[in-house]
Amino acid sequence: MAEPERVRCARVTGEIQLLHPPDKLLPMRSILLLITAAAAAFAQDITGRWTGAADWTDGAGVKRTQTSTVEIKMENGKVTAHSVNANGQIGAELKINADGGNVNIYRYLTLDDGEHLRWKLELKGDKLVGSFSAQHDRPSKWMYDRLLDFTMTRVKK
Repeated sequence: MAEPERVRCARVTGEIQLLHPPDKLLPMRSILLLITAAAAAFAQDITGRWTGAADWTDGAGVKRTQTSTVEIKMENGKVTAHSVNANGQIGAELKINADGGNVNIYRYLTLDDGEHLRWKLELKGDKLVGSFSAQHDRPSKWMYDRLLDFTMTRVKK
């Protein structure tokens, strides 16, 4: 009786052994390699140092500028992000969720009862475009919560 044309396994001396020869698996390996290569070609690279600024006017009529610089890296297969200070030094770790070209970055500041920072961005060409928001846990003290249109550009090294 002929074996069906599929991969089967049998238990022999506690090890699993392949019953079909490896050359039957080559077409499947080729297909998987092509799928992986295609996915990599369409993957959007968000790694690098990004900076942006947005002007806004607070409730007292004072003009202000919100600036942000972040460093996004791929470390051990995981996307990570850190703030970058005005001197270019890496700062606090940021929470990041990235799905393709969509990026959400979060930071919670504990100063004066807390402030939640969020960058909600999408990769469009060579820019991350979206919004920046800051909400305070005690608005009676910090009355200037803000939601700003925000665009970040990749810093060239």
